[in-house]
Amino acid sequence: MKASSGPNSFRNGPFRGVDIMSFRRTRDILDKLQEFHRSLEDFYGRLASEMHLEKVRMLLEYMSTHERHLQEALEEYEEETANCILDTWFSFPPDLEQQGVMNELNINPDMTVFDVIDVVLKFDDLLVAYYRKLAEEAASEEVRELFT
Repeated sequence: MKASSGPNSFRNGPFRGVDIMSFRRTRDILDKLQEFHRSLEDFYGRLASEMHLEKVRMLLEYMSTHERHLQEALEEYEEETANCILDTWFSFPPDLEQQGVMNELNINPDMTVFDVIDVVLKFDDLLVAYYRKLAEEAASEEVRELFT
């Protein structure tokens, strides 16, 4: 019997039925989190340009800048973290389920400061829950500390 080779050969072998993309390194998760913060930066920036109230526009511009700083902080943290931690694998890392939050949002040009704060808190709650799940599923204490 000839062994199969090629990019999809795992489907016929011991990985049958297993989503190979479910396995991710800590480094990959940090990269996804940076991408998430970049997306929020863009999202808040676009919202700011559509708002009628100056206070709301200023808050969204601030949040856009804040998200850029978070993304940059994660990038710096990744550069300073030991490879042995960054290369630790998660078997089935949780998904960052932002689509559910996006579906709940009521975005309009007449939003108030309190409406914007509600949006920001929904994304913060999403991230806190995600970090908590990552910490629970971490393979080592060092990786767990990274997400707490």
